[in-house]
Amino acid sequence: MGAAEPRSLISWPFPVASRRPFPDKGTACCDGLVDAFFSLKTLAAAFLAYYISLRIGLARPYWSVITCYIVAQPLAGALLSKGLFRLIGTVVGAGMAIVLVPNLVNTPELLTLALALWLGACTYVAALDRTPRSYISLLAGYSAVIVGFPSVDTPGAIFIVALSRVQEIGIGIVCVSLVHALLFPRPVWRQVRERLDLILADAEAWSLDALAMPVEPDAVLRQDRRRLANDLHDLHLLSVHLPYDMASTVIEPASLRSVEMQLGRLLPLAGAVEDRIEALRQRDAYTSPLTDLVEDVRDWIVREAPGDGHPLIERARALEPALKAPEDWVQLVRLSLLDRLADLIETHATARRLRNRLVRGASSEGSDASIRPGDTGRRVLHRDHRMALRAASATTLTVLAGCAFWIVTAWPDGATAVVSSAIICALFSHLDAPLGVARRVFYGTIGAAIAAGFCAFVLMPRATDFVTLCLVLSPFLFLLGWLLARPDRAPYGIGAVLAFPGLAGLNADYGGMFGTFANQAIAQVLGSLAACLMLGAVRATDAKGTAQRLARAGWRELVRKTEMRSEPDTPAWISRTLDRMVLLSPHLPDLVEGMSEERNRLRDLRIGMALDDLQRAGANIGERQARYIDLLKSRLRDCFVSAQWIGVLKADPALQRTLNQTLANANLLPPTPGKRSLLLALVGLSRNLSPSD
Repeated sequence: MGAAEPRSLISWPFPVASRRPFPDKGTACCDGLVDAFFSLKTLAAAFLAYYISLRIGLARPYWSVITCYIVAQPLAGALLSKGLFRLIGTVVGAGMAIVLVPNLVNTPELLTLALALWLGACTYVAALDRTPRSYISLLAGYSAVIVGFPSVDTPGAIFIVALSRVQEIGIGIVCVSLVHALLFPRPVWRQVRERLDLILADAEAWSLDALAMPVEPDAVLRQDRRRLANDLHDLHLLSVHLPYDMASTVIEPASLRSVEMQLGRLLPLAGAVEDRIEALRQRDAYTSPLTDLVEDVRDWIVREAPGDGHPLIERARALEPALKAPEDWVQLVRLSLLDRLADLIETHATARRLRNRLVRGASSEGSDASIRPGDTGRRVLHRDHRMALRAASATTLTVLAGCAFWIVTAWPDGATAVVSSAIICALFSHLDAPLGVARRVFYGTIGAAIAAGFCAFVLMPRATDFVTLCLVLSPFLFLLGWLLARPDRAPYGIGAVLAFPGLAGLNADYGGMFGTFANQAIAQVLGSLAACLMLGAVRATDAKGTAQRLARAGWRELVRKTEMRSEPDTPAWISRTLDRMVLLSPHLPDLVEGMSEERNRLRDLRIGMALDDLQRAGANIGERQARYIDLLKSRLRDCFVSAQWIGVLKADPALQRTLNQTLANANLLPPTPGKRSLLLALVGLSRNLSPSD
């Protein structure tokens, strides 16, 4: 099953990938050089951290080396933020181990349960967050396991052990941050600007294809909207690292948040315009003034013409029906088309102005682009509590099962196996089908164990000083950095990084005892295998199940919208729905009706926006019309509740009659701005609930 890579927990933002389906040889060569340089910088940081740890007498300096590779990022701001998140999480986790181990060490069952539940709770929080900040919760969870379980035999020394781990990890963070900051750093703000330009191009391509005459094939539209939704998600993940960038003042955060929301609005707006054009065509009502206006809008988008598009907006407003008398259905659809088209023009113009405003001091016309207060807040992502609970349960059960085996067998290296399996489960249990990724980690662990054995017993005995040792280790550590440089190779690298430094004997003193090495290597491999078995036993969610889960989450939120009496938060609704589309995207090739699922999520997005418009319009109408709206909301609520049960959103006859009656009564109101807003909301609901009308 095609599960998404663990983007938010172990991966990082990368240079923008080529839009070409197959990169040419020059691009591949350039990417290879970038990966090699990244690996060399990380290698230098690892040796520096190892040297400092040895000089100050830390017992297990290999944790500094592991930290350098885990924290290393191609972008400077991402590296600093991940290092800070890791340090905070490590301190919290070490503190929890200090609290639990001395108090529960005499009751192994309670200690095991406490640490397992703590790791499960931290995994739950991290799975809900789904941003790079989730690294704090993740590290707080498995740092307690790393410090706690190996200390059960010496609970009196746990404070020293915890302090040593924090020192080793802190040294690794400082060294890797320093090296990557000094050697040709790559600032996040530049990547944000490059990604934003690509997103603007994708947004304009989506609008152009949606307004095309004749309409572009659905496959083209589907590719455009999927790319736009994914690009917006990537931009949001990049922006989390922006405050930690060495030149963070280059980007104005308020403008960045606002342009994100403007670009998010383009998906439902362009889809609504496309729908209204098709509805008018079916009734032979797509007349010459409308076609000329749409063609001029497409030409304005293609030319990226200066100005704010006001002439085109004024033309759209001038073509709207006057609403002085009740209008027929065709005129109401025409009104909806022109209103959405005007909003589309304004949104494109605002996005362009905000993009020019992003760099302070840049000369740009329209630098006074308005920023809506609701657009500047933090982007809200979808939270899947069921998936997070499953991830937490799998991780907790893995620790409990591993500790039970450790206690029963009294295996001296059982703690190593438990720690290894706990880390892997915490990293990957949030995926819909985690077994495939965990299996690659397992293969990386086996490869690292073999390489570490060769290094520890063939090469390292010949190393007589630190320089020679570095030369011996360089090929292996360079390979680790190369594996971690790309998301498709990262799982192998994670398994190798967690195993190689410790097994190779990068301690304060060289041991050279094969029995100790063999026990630790077997523990690492068995721990990885146990994680694979547990994650495989947890029933993976197939593509259809994922699509249904995401759809039901949207319908639950629509139910809440029908019950809402306060001011609706439309930006939050758009953000969460687009995030669900991003989560659905990797599973679409495995769905028989993938195109329908994607269109349905976009339809749900427009329904939610229409409900918000209905809520706002309801505050400016009479009592009689308010009763009709309350009845309509009740019918809509029943429709969305029914959809959660049967898995399909269908408008029943009672809802259709109520919607038609509400629309007919609104059509009889005197011409006011409130009437116009109400009609637009009702037409939007009607077109999305029964597009055949």
